[in-house]
Amino acid sequence: MADITQLQDIEPFNELAAEDFERISSGAKTKKFPRNYHIFNQNDPFTGYLYVICSGTVEITLLTHSGEEIVVDYRRDGQDFGCTPMFTGEKYTGGARTVTELECFLVP
Repeated sequence: MADITQLQDIEPFNELAAEDFERISSGAKTKKFPRNYHIFNQNDPFTGYLYVICSGTVEITLLTHSGEEIVVDYRRDGQDFGCTPMFTGEKYTGGARTVTELECFLVP
């Protein structure tokens, strides 16, 4: 399992004051997801977490008007995903599916 202090090496967490980082990291956890797993789908309600990738790859997907799922982006080690609902309060505007086994920090 990844060590939560690794977040200190990733933007924007590396810019936080020590007390702010401690507050955020104390509520964070790590989680592994298997290959080809839908972490969330487009229009799902917010899970309550920002996902920061420790290792692995995730693809960001969108549904076309005909219902076809297309890949619009890839996220890898050190990148995040799933933040849109944190700012909008709405459902996910896209989905996230693992390409490889994925380990993430889940930051509430």
